[in-house]
Amino acid sequence: MISTRLILREVLKHDSKKILLRGLATVQRQRRTGLSAAQEKEIVRENWELRCQLATAYRAFEKFGMSEGICNHLTAKAPSLFKEEGVALLVPYGMYWSQVTPECFVGIDLKTAEVIEGLGREPETTAYSIHLGVYDARPDVQCVMHTHPQYSTTLSVLKDPTIQMISQNAARFRTNVAYDIGGYDGIANQGENTEGKRLGQALGDKDVLVMGNHGLLTVGETIPMAYDRHYYFERAAETQVLAYQTGKPLSYLPDDVAKRTEEGIYAYVTKEVVAKHLNALRNVFMKEDPTFIDPKNSEYMEYVG
Repeated sequence: MISTRLILREVLKHDSKKILLRGLATVQRQRRTGLSAAQEKEIVRENWELRCQLATAYRAFEKFGMSEGICNHLTAKAPSLFKEEGVALLVPYGMYWSQVTPECFVGIDLKTAEVIEGLGREPETTAYSIHLGVYDARPDVQCVMHTHPQYSTTLSVLKDPTIQMISQNAARFRTNVAYDIGGYDGIANQGENTEGKRLGQALGDKDVLVMGNHGLLTVGETIPMAYDRHYYFERAAETQVLAYQTGKPLSYLPDDVAKRTEEGIYAYVTKEVVAKHLNALRNVFMKEDPTFIDPKNSEYMEYVG
């Protein structure tokens, strides 16, 4: 089998804008015009870095048992040489999350879901049905993450799925969670994207959505922020579900303590702090698998359209 990396090197050698993935498909896109060499270089650099961050999040969720088979999905908006409005990066359907690498992502149109960047592989319908609706409702966010983690999903099937103020992690989300109770209406694969629009409305101005009878969705102004919220909400849900299982009375934080804790956490959890969280995981994965992120591949990103 021909390696993708060798094919990419041949692509560069012949100065082509076509890219071939293991002989399966050829994709060709028209590059944007009017960009200086410096602008193109910056777009490629930022696109690659966002790919690295998103790939790290995918592997992290698999490592912590927060993925589900080859389903669930994380996306991030990224600049592109092929689309002025940028693209949403998404893993191609069928890839196990422990195998995700930065170069594997497809980049889809934020309105139509047309593949703009990619290796001839298609995204999952339910993924863009949910995510594009959320991006439309929340243009302020860069990243949307949706999984079916065990404890958050357990809360989602309860008559009262609200996070209780019984732990420090729970207090972080005191005023930043929306609940979609009784709204689940089947798999989100409608062509008109009604489910994505509905979930975007249910999320409102919050950053966490407990999806009734379904799972968890978080958004963030950066990839590390969306990841950090997802990870810690699941930890808060885990504590709550395990506490329920004891059958003993819960010890609730006083309202003023919960409020003060939330404010303190939000003052501490800056973009820089959550970036360190994701970078630490990135370092772990690089030690476990040195081929996870190959810096040489960053120069190939301008040819992935």
